[in-house]
Amino acid sequence: MRSILSGSRGMSPVVLVILIAWALLSVIFLTGTLLAARSIDRSVSGVTGRVTEDGKPEKNIATTVQ
Repeated sequence: MRSILSGSRGMSPVVLVILIAWALLSVIFLTGTLLAARSIDRSVSGVTGRVTEDGKPEKNIATTVQ
């Protein structure tokens, strides 16, 4: 490890590898967050779009508790 850091390039390759790993992990985590947000958005639109038989909006909390 010491020979890698003391060469003519110094710490540049190590920093580059760490930076690339950080960027890849960031993309993976952000993609997961966006997919979860899309899933939540779809389920919320399905819940809020319901109406009762007389045409009034459904009371979601009372319905889900029962």
